[in-house]
Amino acid sequence: MEKIIAKYKFEFFAVDTYKNYNKWPREEQRTIQDFLPKEGKEETSWFNMSPRWEEPEGKLFTLDKRQGYVSEEYWKEQSFNLLVHALVRRVTIVLSKNEKKNQIKLSVFGFMKGKKTGKKYYWKTSDNIHLSFNTKINDFFVITQTKRGVRWNNSITRNNFKGITKQLLTLPGIIEGLLLVDDREKFEEHREDIGNAWQDVLIKLQKELCIPNEWVKTKFPTNITRHIVFPWFLSKKQIKLPNNWRELIQNHYPGIRKLRKYKMNLGKAILHHREVYSKYSNKLLNTIKDFNIWTYKRFFDTFGRHDIKKLSVSLFEKEESRINISEDIIHQLTPLEKNNLISLFNKTLTEDLQFNDINDHVNLKERLSQKGIKVKLNSTNQEEFDREHLDWSTQLAEVQRTKEITYTYNPLFIEEVEKPIKCNGSIYKPYILKTDIDYNEEGTYQRHCVGSYIDRYTSDIISVRKNNGKRITLEYKINPLSKEAFCVQSRLKFNGRPDKEWKEVMGILHMIISKLVKERLYINPEIKIKNLRTQKIKIVNKDDTQVNNDYIINHEWELEPLRNEVIEPMGEFDDLPF
Repeated sequence: MEKIIAKYKFEFFAVDTYKNYNKWPREEQRTIQDFLPKEGKEETSWFNMSPRWEEPEGKLFTLDKRQGYVSEEYWKEQSFNLLVHALVRRVTIVLSKNEKKNQIKLSVFGFMKGKKTGKKYYWKTSDNIHLSFNTKINDFFVITQTKRGVRWNNSITRNNFKGITKQLLTLPGIIEGLLLVDDREKFEEHREDIGNAWQDVLIKLQKELCIPNEWVKTKFPTNITRHIVFPWFLSKKQIKLPNNWRELIQNHYPGIRKLRKYKMNLGKAILHHREVYSKYSNKLLNTIKDFNIWTYKRFFDTFGRHDIKKLSVSLFEKEESRINISEDIIHQLTPLEKNNLISLFNKTLTEDLQFNDINDHVNLKERLSQKGIKVKLNSTNQEEFDREHLDWSTQLAEVQRTKEITYTYNPLFIEEVEKPIKCNGSIYKPYILKTDIDYNEEGTYQRHCVGSYIDRYTSDIISVRKNNGKRITLEYKINPLSKEAFCVQSRLKFNGRPDKEWKEVMGILHMIISKLVKERLYINPEIKIKNLRTQKIKIVNKDDTQVNNDYIINHEWELEPLRNEVIEPMGEFDDLPF
């Protein structure tokens, strides 16, 4: 017989009332904004639409008033009105015990019911989760139940520490399940009651599980995993723990069979479970505070148990570490190249070098090899890496080129724009990109996709280069007819946004360009496209109507779409990144 030890129920009601009319603008004054939710207009969801309805009931209604946390009686009176959006949220917390089944169970039942405006029928959803402790075999089970429509979906896991973090098994999750978004202030009146109820349930659960005193950290538990499940499970299983056991057991629990195989030693069992065990990895596990097994495993699979010792141990603490290099590529490297690669990974700790850069570099080497170009990985630091990566990218671009594109600007415009700029004691050199090779080099150096802008034909790309090697890439839209120039995009390396220093330089350059445009020194560049296979040459200028498969240039030198594509007007710095 199941005995109820504690039970709490929280239920909140809300109704939104809509008017039975809409203001409809005159036909010639309508815009797309008239059909979108705005200033009290709310589009009803198609949530409870069914294909069996020949004519959908979803309409656009104008909001009259919102009412959250109303009484149940008032909710029942209003909820069947077609002009009312009705909603109820309920969470029930139950702690029970079944001595016959040796079971102590914490259950959280989440329920939501509602009716959209203009609809006749209610929709319902249920999200239930149960944390069941078996005191005979000393295992715990996480059971989840979800219901959408008439179908229930169930799942059960055993000793799944990740499953405990399910939303409804935490106080924030319970609150989220009850929160009526539009009336958060009123909800605060109930927050304390919900928090007290949850803690009372956890206190009684801790008492029922009879956790030994040496494992009890607090008599007022708030975190179900840290204060209840961990102490109960570990005290019952008598597991030997390394220093950072919480993260390990939560993300890498190996199972009781593997634990028994390695004499209940959690560290050894997990290392064997992840197939990375060695004396070296065992040492790291017990000495590094934030040892990340997944990062270590990626390096282990890439370099093997011997070469991995050449890597800095600090790399194994990085959660964001991602290696995307196939074993086949690694096997093709010479011992010297492999050592150089290890040096590059170590440099990510001290220099402006990212894991993704190294991944791309090694994969670029493989792509060159497939084209019949053999190169050696000789770089060991940031400076050497940048030069080598640029050289490889240029070689690959040359092999893959099918057309040669050249922009010919007014020489006077080039001369004035490319004059060095002195600012805050540094020298900045603007450079207008003029060929497809320039575009490819800029994109490779800056790690963004400005190379794909070569055949836009309506953008002027300027690279401003500092004397220390740093750059910023600027995209300009210049209209010589209206004498207007706009910088629509600015990106540092890795699509970074410009800081105060670069904005000051950009401001100086913008004044120079604006002055030149007003003085009519800017003329739309002549664009020469040479097909490298047929050797045919096409000259593109402002009088052409067809430039390529994507864009048309008209007399105003503005971008016009083909195939009904819509181009949105761009403000300053709001274009998509390179």
